[in-house]
Amino acid sequence: MTTKLFEFTTNELSMPLEITNQLSVEWMVSLSTDQLAFTQQGSSGAASSKHFSFGDPNSDHFVLNLADNFKWSIASTKGIAEEKIKELSAQARAKTLAGEYGTELVYQLEMTASAWGMDPVNMNQMARVLGDQVRIAGWRRLGDWALLEFVPDPADADKSPIELLFPSSTTIKVTLFVPGPTNGTWDASLDTLP
Repeated sequence: MTTKLFEFTTNELSMPLEITNQLSVEWMVSLSTDQLAFTQQGSSGAASSKHFSFGDPNSDHFVLNLADNFKWSIASTKGIAEEKIKELSAQARAKTLAGEYGTELVYQLEMTASAWGMDPVNMNQMARVLGDQVRIAGWRRLGDWALLEFVPDPADADKSPIELLFPSSTTIKVTLFVPGPTNGTWDASLDTLP
């Protein structure tokens, strides 16, 4: 059974097709979670034909097919009426075309700016590093979507600027506020994303 749902046309897209399709999938995940209480989803297939499953494969679920990057259809369903799937897909399509990204999701991660070392790679950059390094400590804001907190190594706290010619490592705590439909892969932990 294959039931056509909808198709995107290039003149109605305000963003690249890959993002449009992924946003549609995210809205389907969010809507199926909210309206059908589904907690599982997955995908498979090649670039020319992808399958997206929603719900428990051993219980009520449905599978959507995306062919030629434009054509969405119902590949199979179990325990879910086609009309409900059509309703969900119409909502997802409308939200996608309206450019709705959902509520802001908050991601946090930490990374470390390593201390400068006396190895061959760093030695090639020594003149540049001595001339343009700037020590940053504390909070910085990048627009409305990112906060950065620079936390220098505590061992550097009592050192004078001369002693900090080559400062040790700095931990950078990043907080991002990114819009996206909730309950989807876009709101998963950054540690779990590919």
